[in-house]
Amino acid sequence: MYTNPTKVELDKTIQADFNEGWTLVRTITAIEAPVWTPGVLANSFRSGCFGVRSRFIAVRFFSDVAAAAPVVAIAAESRPGPGIASDLNHIPWSLPEVALAGTLTMSGMTCVNLNPITNEATAATTWNACSAFVAGVGHPTEHCTVIPAAGAAAFEVLFMLDAFGRNLFYPYVTNLDTATSLIVAMKRIE
Repeated sequence: MYTNPTKVELDKTIQADFNEGWTLVRTITAIEAPVWTPGVLANSFRSGCFGVRSRFIAVRFFSDVAAAAPVVAIAAESRPGPGIASDLNHIPWSLPEVALAGTLTMSGMTCVNLNPITNEATAATTWNACSAFVAGVGHPTEHCTVIPAAGAAAFEVLFMLDAFGRNLFYPYVTNLDTATSLIVAMKRIE
């Protein structure tokens, strides 16, 4: 689990930029139809989650097939702290919320025979970055910034999510389209 920046770090700059590299969160090879219940991310999907204690996180996607159009989503939930005995309204868990939902176009920059996040060899695989995004039903536009907003046909589209007090983020795919593998990477920003 990441930690919050120290006061010294915050005093140096208005934006507490952690200056970290990307974390490979998941390599997705199958579609999922999760059943959401309170606390499910922390209790059942923990190994596939990105855990943070920061205000914003950035997200990148790569596909092993050019021009694939996978339908992706990121569920988010907050792990609760301990309850206070006098707090009669303490709710230990709540349902995961949608942090991102939509269809990606994977025609951006490529990385040949190397994982674009870990730099490990991936024989006979060309990874293609996300080049465009179309928001899906339930996509929280006000909490997700698509950078650049108009897409980047020859380069890459990134996403910045407002953590909005949530600290577990679980990316999954409901339709892989022609892709057989999708890399999801995240990093905390501030």
